[in-house]
Amino acid sequence: GRKTMFQTTLLIALAEHERETISVRTKEKVEWRAAKGLPIGPPPVGYRMKEKMYEVDEEYAKHIAACDRLYLEHESSEAVVREFHRLGYRTPGGHRYALPMICRMLRNATYVAKIHYEGKLHDAQWKPIRTWETHQKIQTIMDSNARHNRSGKRESKGHVYLLQSLLRC
Repeated sequence: GRKTMFQTTLLIALAEHERETISVRTKEKVEWRAAKGLPIGPPPVGYRMKEKMYEVDEEYAKHIAACDRLYLEHESSEAVVREFHRLGYRTPGGHRYALPMICRMLRNATYVAKIHYEGKLHDAQWKPIRTWETHQKIQTIMDSNARHNRSGKRESKGHVYLLQSLLRC
């Protein structure tokens, strides 16, 4: 009865403490890696992991360069997707490139050898695929497109809906 309930409560408290300790240590390790310019997580398209560091994967780095060039030319991520499909470009997993992946590639600071963590940009230790100047141009266009592509119909009327930003008509 009471003894079992106490043991269960004690075990639950110890498990919660252990979970919190692991969480804090993990966060500290990720912060340390970001500050040192070391990779956090698996490499994006265009890089591969070699000895715990990102290394340029020349075949897919060409996809990043093509993505950048096409985006700067057309100023449209949808146009990049259409052109990638026309050219037969495939991801390392063999899939066709989709719009969300192209947008992530265009936004990703990893390609300029930077790590974006907790609102800060850290210098990374790997070789960049994209120049900082190109990255800044892409971000400016993407930000401008994001502002112009919002329709007044989708703006909130003072209500917050759980899934309001996930679907577009």
